[in-house]
Amino acid sequence: PLSRLMEKQTSDDYFAAISRCGALTDLTSSGCVLIGKIVSIISLLIVSSRVSILITLFAAVYLVLAWMLNSRFAKRTQVVWSVLRRDMRRADYLEKLIREKDPAKETRLYDSLDMIVHEWRRAYSKVEKLNLDSIKGQALLKVLLKTGLYIFMLFVMLWSCIQVANGYITPALVLMMFTFCLNFAEAVGAIPKSYQAFSYGLYGLSIQKDFFDRKWEEDTEIEDTIENTGELENNVIFEAKDLSFSYP
Repeated sequence: PLSRLMEKQTSDDYFAAISRCGALTDLTSSGCVLIGKIVSIISLLIVSSRVSILITLFAAVYLVLAWMLNSRFAKRTQVVWSVLRRDMRRADYLEKLIREKDPAKETRLYDSLDMIVHEWRRAYSKVEKLNLDSIKGQALLKVLLKTGLYIFMLFVMLWSCIQVANGYITPALVLMMFTFCLNFAEAVGAIPKSYQAFSYGLYGLSIQKDFFDRKWEEDTEIEDTIENTGELENNVIFEAKDLSFSYP
C-alpha cells in the first residue's frame, strides 16, 4: 500500500537500496578479477610444489591468513555501512531542504538556514569520520598483507640461496623462484581490493533483494476508514472563501 511508502523506515530502506545501485557492477567486475588471480595463484602453487613442498605450505598458510583478514574486514565494513546509511540519509534530507523550491521558501521565512547547515554538518561529520575510519582500516590491512608477503618472499630467497650453497638446487631454480615470488606478489597484491569490492557488492545486492522482495501487508485500518467515509465523498466537508496567503 502507498501508506507504507511514507513511513520513515521504508524511506530509509529505499535510500539504502538505491545508494548501492552500483552493487552489481562491483560484484561482476571484482569477481572477474578475483577469478583470474585465483587461477594464477593455483598455477603458481602447482609450480612451487614441484620445487619445494615447504614453500608451497608457507604460501598456502599466507593465503589462508590473508583470506581470514579480508573476510573479517569485509564484515566490519558491512557493520559500518549499516550505521553509515542512517547518517547519509539524514545528511541527504537536510541538503535537499535548501535546494528544493517549497522547503527553501520556508527556510527563508523562518530564518532556519543556520540550523539546517549545523544539523547537516553534524550528520555529515559522522559520515566523514566513518569513511576515514574505513580508509584507515583498508590501509592497515594492506600494510599487514604486504608485510607478510615480503617476509614470505624473503624466506623463499633465503631458502633458495641456502639450497644453492649446499648444492641441492641449481642457480637456474633460484631465478625461477625469484620469478615465482614476483608473480605471486602481483597475483596476491590485487586480491584485497577486489575481495573488498566483491564483498561490498554482494552485501549491496542483498540489501536491494531484501527491499524489493519484501511482502507488504495490507493496511486494513485505512481500508476500513475509506469504506466508512465513502458516503461522504459527494459532500463538502471544508470550504474557504476570500482566502489568500503568500511568503514575504
